[in-house]
Amino acid sequence: MVFDSARRAVTAAVTAQRALAAATWPADATVRIRMGLHTTEPHLTDDGYVGVGVHRAARICEAAHGGQVLASAATAGIIEDAELPGIDLLDLGEHPLKGIPGRHRLVQLTVHGLPARFDRPRSSPAPGIGTFLAADLSGWRHVVRRLGDEASAALAAPAGCDVEVAITVHSGRWSGDPGRPVAGTALVRLARLARVTEPGQVLVSQTTAALLDGDRSAPALRDLGEHKVPELDEPTRLYELAH
Repeated sequence: MVFDSARRAVTAAVTAQRALAAATWPADATVRIRMGLHTTEPHLTDDGYVGVGVHRAARICEAAHGGQVLASAATAGIIEDAELPGIDLLDLGEHPLKGIPGRHRLVQLTVHGLPARFDRPRSSPAPGIGTFLAADLSGWRHVVRRLGDEASAALAAPAGCDVEVAITVHSGRWSGDPGRPVAGTALVRLARLARVTEPGQVLVSQTTAALLDGDRSAPALRDLGEHKVPELDEPTRLYELAH
């Protein structure tokens, strides 16, 4: 739908969401519609409006959840100083939009009396478990890479290499966003474990070992028992690759 002002677009979206919430549906069904708003100057052709802005509006709509209204930074910038009773603007930060390079600020229109809490925008990957590897080659530390969600892929010993490499593997929560550097407690713990990994050893954290449990394709691990690792508060169980 096209409106001649951002204010009218917002009013229409809010009115529609309130009407949907108040309606009585057959068999006690619940109908929730996701909506996205963007302000742009599209081109009008015989086939309708076209342009990057139209594409952006569609992607913003796809990022919303049922019952949620999301707006672009362009639309939010126009309406944030307007008097819109019963509506609050909630800045959700920057998120990817499918098919559009970069990250884009999304703003939620919170309508009084309607649900206000939603999961992260649908265009942003959910947090998951990542498996990380740190290698120490001739004293070079902090060589860290993410190996993917399958922990078994982390445990391939270097082939044809005469140099003893200390390899540490740990799995933990990560942002799930490939557009941002990986950071957080998972890497802090990985760094602590790397300090106690011996040359030629593949040391595996308890978290990664648990992910491998029951995976017949995973290499065998040797349980080293619990150890006190410097700068970690509690003793932690460690494993190593059984050569």
